[in-house]
Amino acid sequence: MKRIIVVFLFFFMCLSVRSYASPLTVSPRAKAYQLFLLGTILEADGDVETALQLYNQVLELDPKASPEVYYRIANIYMVLGKSESTEKVLKQVIQKFPDELGAYLWLLRLLLQEGKLKEADSYYESLLKKAIQLSPDDGKELYRYLGEYYLKKGKHQKAIEYLKRAVTSKTVDPEPYFLLGALYYQQGDVQAGISYMEKAIQKNPDYDLALNFLGYIYIELGKNLDKAEKLLKRAIEINPDEPAYLDSLGWLYVKRGDLDKAEQYLKQAAIKEDPEIYYHLGILYMKKGQNDKAKSYLGLALAWAEEGSKIKEKILDALKKIEGAHSSKDKEIRGDEKHKNKDE
Repeated sequence: MKRIIVVFLFFFMCLSVRSYASPLTVSPRAKAYQLFLLGTILEADGDVETALQLYNQVLELDPKASPEVYYRIANIYMVLGKSESTEKVLKQVIQKFPDELGAYLWLLRLLLQEGKLKEADSYYESLLKKAIQLSPDDGKELYRYLGEYYLKKGKHQKAIEYLKRAVTSKTVDPEPYFLLGALYYQQGDVQAGISYMEKAIQKNPDYDLALNFLGYIYIELGKNLDKAEKLLKRAIEINPDEPAYLDSLGWLYVKRGDLDKAEQYLKQAAIKEDPEIYYHLGILYMKKGQNDKAKSYLGLALAWAEEGSKIKEKILDALKKIEGAHSSKDKEIRGDEKHKNKDE
């Protein structure tokens, strides 16, 4: 049906252009509007590349076209995986329409996602201040962008400062609560970590990132394991293929001693090359008494672990325990052999 409409509209446009070929009767803006309408239909029908061509023609015909045309172009570039082109278009919007809040927010997010922190240094605070000026009622929530920026820069105290400004009684987005919870937990303030994770879940009971993180905190603390199991199972219901969630539930079962169940989940999680998942598998096989398998997974974990990380310390400790167990066993065997020789 959409194709029929597209063909009909295109036919109508051709007739219009032929019938009113005079520049006195068909203005460039009128033609631009026709092309825009056709572009929206083609975009909705999935023909984004043709739609993109039409939208660019709209801008050539009508330099004063509304921001909507630019946003559609930017969105198509995102769909096509051309983030550089998206960024360029958004900068054009900001230049042409200095009060267009959406362009500021989109560009802020894009700079963060692309990891362009040097460019963000020159843009970020000025863009954010302008965004808050344009929308003072949303100013508190807009601080989240600055909090995330400092988090990516590794400036955790500044990240906490701005994220705390972002959360108010009116904040509905769970993400700033989640980020604050993760930051506080990583800094050793476990209770603050739990508190903010619970608030994130209150804001959105299906926020799987917070469900998993809170469940994992309880596992590491060795308490509320029944609650942790419910949280993790809910996270897996929401996102069943996420290795981190499968790993968390598997690790819970390791802690409980349910090793067969743990193996089932941890092996599913091991499709991701992650030192923590490999470490958990190593500990699982240590507990099963399968030290050769344990060493293999701990070796993999060591290969992927970052220098100076806490997980690397845990891996090395586990390997030492295995080597210690081997040494003790060797001594026992040698002792038995000496005893046997004396008896002979």
